[in-house]
Parts: sequence; structure tokens; C-alpha cells
Amino acid sequence: MASPAFLRLRAYLEVHAPRTRASLLPPASPDALAALGQDFHCALPPGFADLYLTSAGQSAADAAALFRGHFFLPLRGIDGVETAWDQMLEAHEAGAPWASNDRYPFAKDFAGNFLCVDDAGAVLAIDEGEVTTLAGSIEAFLTDLADALEAGELSLEDPPPPPPAPAAPSPPVAARARPVETFEVLFDAARDRTPGEPVHNSAFVELGIEARVQALAEVVGPTDGPLHGFAVRMVPRDDRVTLGGLEDMALTDDRGRPLKAAYGQGTGGGLPGFFVHVSSPTGPLPPGSRLRIRLHRTT
Repeated sequence: MASPAFLRLRAYLEVHAPRTRASLLPPASPDALAALGQDFHCALPPGFADLYLTSAGQSAADAAALFRGHFFLPLRGIDGVETAWDQMLEAHEAGAPWASNDRYPFAKDFAGNFLCVDDAGAVLAIDEGEVTTLAGSIEAFLTDLADALEAGELSLEDPPPPPPAPAAPSPPVAARARPVETFEVLFDAARDRTPGEPVHNSAFVELGIEARVQALAEVVGPTDGPLHGFAVRMVPRDDRVTLGGLEDMALTDDRGRPLKAAYGQGTGGGLPGFFVHVSSPTGPLPPGSRLRIRLHRTT
């Protein structure tokens, strides 16, 4: 039959500790209790079946320890009666003075201490190796606990709720494609230029770019022989302005045919801005040669 004192305890929890009340498991079946006794080749101790026919233990997560600081063990599992009984038998075989093969844990505090019922039905506390008799039966133990709670001599409250889990980071929102303006600039690749002289272009005015001729060696690095060509440094005032990649550059003759001279982008010795250059080790480029670049501005 179900334990009357446990029903009183459950009613107290419904008012004062609802999360702990929710942690109580449904009653065990008679078959589950019989299987436990068969596994351990023993008759279940007095009062044990009545307790577990009322509730088959508690889930310890987000709940208070039900029995004076001890959690009510479920029948099976790593934190269940089955495991605790195995531990008691192992400790007895190892010679632990507090352990006995006629003591059956039904609650523990996760610090190595147990509440047990023995073959005579008495409830024992095993605390740091000390064995104390708490009550003559499980029902008497539960009655004393229910009396103390109802009289206000003890209290049993839910633990503080766990802090909310940190919010999962929002998935990255695909960046909306922003309109881009493209400006094409043509340089006269055959013209002689002096480092430091300004380079003028209507696109530079529109984009707020200051452009000046840079010493070619500062962009392409030192060489064994003379180089013909030029380098230009462009410094935009607006960080939305970017220089296109090599696919946006072309070096052609006056008829639009590609030239074999080297061209590209450089670092300018670490100076800020964009750098483009044309270089030929074989001689000046033919008149009409042009270097085309593209600049982009995100709007």
C-alpha cells in the first residue's frame, strides 16, 4: 500500500516547493520491485516496497533534497538504488566498518553519505562513517519529517532557479548588397613623370582622392637595371573608396592591344593609400600606351 506519511509530504511540497514536488517520479510497479529483489537475491526490507509504490524516487535536477538533505534515489541508474546497493556490498566486502550486506540505501547526499533501511526495517543514517538510527521504520521516519515540516520546525524549499542559459548567438544576417559606383581612370603610360608631382583626373575629384607620382623603385623594389614606367599613389579621404583588383587593370597600346610590360599594385613601402605601377626593363613604352584601373565607392 502507498505510504500515508509520504502523501502528507507530497502535499507539503505542492504548496512550499513545487519544483521539488515535480521532481518526484511516478510509483514503481510491483514487477519492478520484484525484479530488484531478484537481482540482489534478497527480500526487500520492510517498508521499502510501500515507499516506492508511492513514488519511485526523485530527479535531482533543479530540486531540493527530499529527506533531510538526502535525495530520494530512483530504482535504477547510476544514481539509483541498484548502484547504491552495489556500492554498499563492495564496501562491506572491502571491510568498511559502516557497511553491511543488510543495509539498503534509499537516499544519499552526493557527498558519500546515505540513508538506509536494514533487515529489521529501521532507518539508519551513515554520515562520514558514523551510523545513527533515525527511526524504527521508514513510515516512522516519514511521519517525523512530515510532522516537523507541517509544524514549521523544518522547512523545505526549492533551490534558486538556475541562471538562464546564455542566448545562442544569432545567425549572421546576410549582408544586404549595397550599391557600388565604379569609376574608370586612364593613365598615359608613356609619359615621363617626376616623383611627387600631382596626378589629375575628374574621378579623383569626385572621390576625394589625392594622387601623386611615386618613385617607381619604392613600389616595385630595387632592380639590377633601369626601369621605364611610373607609379602613382592614391590616398582617398573616404574609406568607402577601394581600388579594384588586378582584374580591373589593363595595360594596352594605342590600339587597345595588351602590352607585355609589367603592371600591377604595390605597397609603396608601407605608406597609406593605393599604389599602381607600370614598369618595363626594355625601354620606354610606345606613345599612346594606357593603363586602365577601376575605383569603386560603396554608397
